[in-house]
Amino acid sequence: MDQLVDLYFTNDIALISATNHQMQKKTDKLTESARVGLNISKTKTQVVKLNCKNTEPIKSQNNDTIKETNNFTYLGALVSTEGSCDKDMDSRLSKAKAVFRKLRKKMDLEAVQ
Repeated sequence: MDQLVDLYFTNDIALISATNHQMQKKTDKLTESARVGLNISKTKTQVVKLNCKNTEPIKSQNNDTIKETNNFTYLGALVSTEGSCDKDMDSRLSKAKAVFRKLRKKMDLEAVQ
């Protein structure tokens, strides 16, 4: 396959593959794009493996191992290898609570004035 057929959104890309080999090929293809101006952050790039028997690491073109993780945020949602939405809901609720605390403080300050 010579084209990326995955999820794209501005500066977030999720490459989805069924095998370790396919993921390595897609990663190689993506890093080749740097020649035409696509910048890939080495510190933000991560791999999530789900039900993968192959333990070989995915490598970038300069042969650096790409960090593996169990969850990541994509389009505001927390995607986890657990398959449940519990962590995503907790994350969204804590963000909402923080915003409401800020609003309450602002409203309290305005009421005093």
